[in-house]
Amino acid sequence: MRVAVIREKKIQNIILADATDGNHWITETDSNGIERNLISIEAEDGRWKLVSNRNVYYVENMIMKHYVYLKENSFYMVRNELENYNFVLYTSPTITNYNYYEIGSKVEDGILIGKSDQAVVKYPFIEDNCCQIKKANNKIFIVEQNAKNGIYVNNARINKYKEIKNGDVIFVFGLKMMYVVIKDNHGMPVHYLCVNDIDNKNVKVDLMSSSISFTSNSNFEEKEENLEFPLYDENEYFYKIPRFVRQIKKVEMQIDAPPNKQEDQTMPIILTVGPMLTMSLTSVVTLYSSINGVLNGTSTWASALPSLIMGGAMLLSMILWPTISRRFQKKLKKKKEKRKTRKV
Repeated sequence: MRVAVIREKKIQNIILADATDGNHWITETDSNGIERNLISIEAEDGRWKLVSNRNVYYVENMIMKHYVYLKENSFYMVRNELENYNFVLYTSPTITNYNYYEIGSKVEDGILIGKSDQAVVKYPFIEDNCCQIKKANNKIFIVEQNAKNGIYVNNARINKYKEIKNGDVIFVFGLKMMYVVIKDNHGMPVHYLCVNDIDNKNVKVDLMSSSISFTSNSNFEEKEENLEFPLYDENEYFYKIPRFVRQIKKVEMQIDAPPNKQEDQTMPIILTVGPMLTMSLTSVVTLYSSINGVLNGTSTWASALPSLIMGGAMLLSMILWPTISRRFQKKLKKKKEKRKTRKV
């Protein structure tokens, strides 16, 4: 099967083997010369399948489809979401069979191609009076008139008109034509328009059909050195396109249970406060002496104030700092437990 990737300015052709096996990518070269994969064509059950992805996908009736099986002589619309444009795929047989029609003097007046009744080559999938093949100044031109999807000559889109020469291939939205000049047995050039033979019989040509025979040269002999010439250079090599098979393999994994929560082994409050309580007995005695002296009248509040502040600060620190330390240890322990649970 032949897949023609119809873009705005050119056509890219991909040949799919008859033995449906493997994987093919439709690629695109960006402005930096880097080739990127767009959408893949994969083999499945003896058929070729166009597989969509998140960025480039097949569109049918304005709806995204995950895949579609390709058929010959069919069109497929593809959306490129990254670059914000659409392109068309056209599938046809690998070998193109042509029917030969002698142009004769009709090329002088112009051979109209379209779907109207006046068209010489009628094709229902293009516009009325789509294009015209005409002779001017002893040259043959293809002239675009009303081609919405463009006219391509040798896979490149033309701009309004282009001179066609012997062997040039014209592509008009699935309709393929070839301009051929062959000399007859008398050495006179005969001009032909070859139109591809589509299985659906949608093409109708109002020209005289012809069968072409080639004259063989019986005096031709192949030289011995040509027979011994190697077919391939030693630097040439071949490779097989890798096949990507989508399979889901089940794997059994053994996961250890999370660690058990450790029991709270916090030191009792009496063991934490005890040492500080013993050390602060001196401050308690000082605080008692200062208050007792003020009450007995042996000293004033102003003279006893430093001793009162010192004793009160010692008592406050005895209670406050152990409490803050215990709360900090609890918070740090909770963070460690969360970290271990997240890693497991």
